[in-house]
Amino acid sequence: MAKDAYPPELMELMSAAFDAAYDRLLFEPSQALQLQLATRIMAAVNNGERDPERLPAIALAEVQGEPKDAEQTPPPLHED
Repeated sequence: MAKDAYPPELMELMSAAFDAAYDRLLFEPSQALQLQLATRIMAAVNNGERDPERLPAIALAEVQGEPKDAEQTPPPLHED
C-alpha cells in the first residue's frame, strides 16, 4: 500500500460524503464541479474532519461561495 493512501474506512467516509453532497445539488454537476467537491472533501479529511454530516456541508458551502468553516456564524441581526 502506498504511503499516502487512505485507509478503507476513510475511503468509505469520503465516498459517502461525496454522494451526500452530490445528492443535495439541484442540478447535474459538471465534471469540474464534481472534482471540486471531491477535492474539498479530501482536504477536510486531511485536516482531520471526520463528521459524515459536516463533510458534504463543507464541500457544498464552498461551492456556494460560503466559508469552508461551517462553524462560522453570521453576524447577529440588529433589532431596532
